[in-house]
Amino acid sequence: MVAAYLAAFSETLSVATLQRRTAAISVAHDAGSFPNPCKSILVRSTLNGIKRVRGVAQKEAKPLLKEDLFASSTLWATA
Repeated sequence: MVAAYLAAFSETLSVATLQRRTAAISVAHDAGSFPNPCKSILVRSTLNGIKRVRGVAQKEAKPLLKEDLFASSTLWATA
């Protein structure tokens, strides 16, 4: 049922939203001591397939360079 839910909303909801909802379902099942359907290979494969098809990757942050550190430290020294 969870895999069908993910497939049904894969086009309208973002991948992050689907992951959050899957996590919420998982926590609810664990808290109630029920069998957790989100840990099944079917649900994990469905979510991985949606991520692969949608092609979403997190945006990588620009690295902090040594020159940036020295530039900001001189600003603090003069203030």
